[in-house]
Amino acid sequence: MKKNVTKMSKRIIGLVAAAVMSVSMLAVGGMTASAASEYQNSNYAVCDHIDGKAIRTMTVYVSPEWQKDDANFALYIYNSQTGIANFVTPDSIEGTKLQFKYAYGPDYMIVVRCKPGTDARNIGWDKVWNQTGDIKINDLLVQNEYTIQGWEKTANA
Repeated sequence: MKKNVTKMSKRIIGLVAAAVMSVSMLAVGGMTASAASEYQNSNYAVCDHIDGKAIRTMTVYVSPEWQKDDANFALYIYNSQTGIANFVTPDSIEGTKLQFKYAYGPDYMIVVRCKPGTDARNIGWDKVWNQTGDIKINDLLVQNEYTIQGWEKTANA
């Protein structure tokens, strides 16, 4: 009788351990699926977090042509699936190097060259002198950089 109780105890312990492992695996799988759906359009590594939001830093190098006439610069970022779009002005400018920070979500960007005096308060398409074509952000995953060659695509110039 004692052997049967010991065997039964071992089986119960084994079943409980298996159940705990199964529940643990479901929880981990659920978190992974949740995180994947939150950033479904962002198949790139998270660069930074600010106020609990994933932030991407994009570096753009402008050509000498784009620097003429005291031009200002911005990114027009948009999500092609949701239609959410926004202009983002540079966080820093060092010579030809512009750095932009923005929340994850957009899958395309357009670099724009704007009239002098254009900033985050008054930016819009009516201020744009030149622009690049649509740039797929996932194509820039390795370095998070884009270099403007010459004038590229022209808008309102």
